[in-house]
Amino acid sequence: MCRLLLATVWLSDKPPSLVEIQSGLKTTFKLPLTPQKLTSVIDSLVSRKMLLLLPNHTYRIPEEHRVTFEKEIAESEKVEFEAKTLFCKLTSELGDGLEPENLWIAFEHGFLAALIKQVGANAYRLISGEKMTVDKSLVDQFLKPYPPELHTKLRALIAMFLDPKKPEACAHISRLLHARFCVEASGLSEDVLSKLNASVGKLIHFRLFVDTNFLFSLLELHENPSNAAAQELRNLITQLNGNPRIELVITPDTIDEAKSSIAYTKGLLSNLPMSSNFTQAALKANFSGMAVRFLTERIRRKGKLTVEEWFDPYLNDFVPIARSKGVELFNQKLDGYSTRQDVIDDILVVLKYEEIMPETKRKSYQKVAHDMVLWHFVNDKRPAYIESPIDALNWILTVDFRLIGFDEHKQKHSKSKVPLCIHPTSLIQLLQFWVPRTKEFEEAMLGSLRLPFLFQDFDAEGEQLSLKILKGIGRFDGSEGFSQDTITHVMLNDGLRVRLQSGQTDDVEVALIRDALVEEMRLHAETEASKANELQQEVLKRDSELAALAAQKKAAENESAETKKQKAEAEAAAMQALSFQGVELDAVRTRLQAMEVSELRRVQKETADQVKRDERIALYTYFGWLALVLLLTTISVWQAERFFPRLDKILGSLPLLGLASIIVFVLGHLILEFTICRKPAIAILWPFRQVRRFRKVLWAVVLIGFFGGVVGSIYASWIQKNIDAEQVILPAENLKAMAPKN
Repeated sequence: MCRLLLATVWLSDKPPSLVEIQSGLKTTFKLPLTPQKLTSVIDSLVSRKMLLLLPNHTYRIPEEHRVTFEKEIAESEKVEFEAKTLFCKLTSELGDGLEPENLWIAFEHGFLAALIKQVGANAYRLISGEKMTVDKSLVDQFLKPYPPELHTKLRALIAMFLDPKKPEACAHISRLLHARFCVEASGLSEDVLSKLNASVGKLIHFRLFVDTNFLFSLLELHENPSNAAAQELRNLITQLNGNPRIELVITPDTIDEAKSSIAYTKGLLSNLPMSSNFTQAALKANFSGMAVRFLTERIRRKGKLTVEEWFDPYLNDFVPIARSKGVELFNQKLDGYSTRQDVIDDILVVLKYEEIMPETKRKSYQKVAHDMVLWHFVNDKRPAYIESPIDALNWILTVDFRLIGFDEHKQKHSKSKVPLCIHPTSLIQLLQFWVPRTKEFEEAMLGSLRLPFLFQDFDAEGEQLSLKILKGIGRFDGSEGFSQDTITHVMLNDGLRVRLQSGQTDDVEVALIRDALVEEMRLHAETEASKANELQQEVLKRDSELAALAAQKKAAENESAETKKQKAEAEAAAMQALSFQGVELDAVRTRLQAMEVSELRRVQKETADQVKRDERIALYTYFGWLALVLLLTTISVWQAERFFPRLDKILGSLPLLGLASIIVFVLGHLILEFTICRKPAIAILWPFRQVRRFRKVLWAVVLIGFFGGVVGSIYASWIQKNIDAEQVILPAENLKAMAPKN
């Protein structure tokens, strides 16, 4: 319940309210809950801090729990993807043009979802005392859209997918079942919950009267799809540790019916030739599970197994063998039931129903009588009033859907809602309330789910005809040497089977089998002769091709000798021509080398001349620019006193002229350097490089001269000032001295 509620909150686009959670549970999971029950669950989640109540009375999952929840969802999606991959792989191996993706969708939505829902509901229907549903049409509904010729392969495909030993399918379906069980458990009423609570700690006892078919599976006496389910159920029972206590029992009547079936099969298989060719051919026919089990064991023992060695232990020591498989004898006579009117009435009702079935599928009177006697006997063993399966005690364990259907019919007219007949699948579902969900439990559950896909129709009359033909062939001398294919073709000969069904005498039947065998051997001989003729023609064709190849090879060899001679002559002529060409090439090479030396000298001379021309042009250009700089320097000297009179007073005329000339020359040459720096011919000239070197010295002279002039001027001004002051003081003193004395 808690997980479903959290999933509803997680799926919401925004934090949902109480009403929205209730609606989401009903819509998404088909789980209607009362407000009281919903509030109780939410309060529990809030108290455990798995759900947060927001101020606006909505709810959200805390971040730490959301991360965990999303990891679980990702794991679930991964398991589903792996199951789908396995299914698609099996579908691809099946072939027949089936689209794996579409088939997976049809299987998952058209069959698996309905099956899981039914399985999940039945366990709780049993507990709550409601009617169980056994929908045998699910398989037919799934197969209906596909052509009949594909039905057998599709059954095999689904059976392979639902194999408990395939972990991908087991994990996916176990999750689906567990989720379905949670949904069903969430909808249980208080009465049912009280019944379950009452069973806690209480010793529970299930006595299961095993029907004949499932008994043979427990004893591994026949090849049957229910064998695996029987063994898985036995393994599951051993895990219960005595609670609930599971008791598998059989009645004397069931033993008699089992022995009758064993004796019948023993009689059918008697006198069947023991050579492997007959045994292998017999396995190609549609035999009963008991016959197939014997034939398989005979092959395993390399043909050293008689019908007496295999069947007599079951006929003579049935009870000890059954007890060794966990099935105990319920030693109580049932003689009086066969004469009871209610039992006779039910026998007649069932026989009337059996008349609707095809003749080859009808149950005999003895089997119907056994089923009805067993049903009434177990029904009488039950208490008069049963509230739940926990109180029922006695059950019939069967894989016979007809008997289960009869039980459903009887329950409609009785006060009890707890069924009397239980399928192994339903029993495993019921045991989940006491068995931990172990790997063995999951395998047992999954194994029981695939039973409907594994059962195939069995033709008893066809089995008798096949054995009659095999025994007839075995009467002929040398039959041990007949090929398996020959025996199989005669056994499955439709014309022969139709003629044998008309009730011929033994001699006529032997003659018909002989004629069919002769015809088959004739056809086989013609086929072999045809194959031999085809092989001979192929050999002749190959011989002709080999002869043609030999002639071609000889012609090629002759042609090769002539070709070799011509090739040698051509090579000699070519060598001679090459030698002449070599002499000519040497002469040409000598002339080319001379021409290359002459051309190299000419290029070198032109390059040297061009370099000289470039140097002269660069020299003329530089001296031209240098003359311009000198001209500017002269002009600056001429106009320095005019433009810089103050400097003239400070520095003096001569220093000013020298400083002006140096500054103008240096700046002019610096501009010249930046202007022609991209002309390598000028940049490498010796005068240019010397002036550049001398420019640094000139700058130093400018700076020293400037600062020296400034300092000198300041010093000179200071001296001049002192002189002027002295001149002012002396005249004053002289005047004072010249003044008259009073």
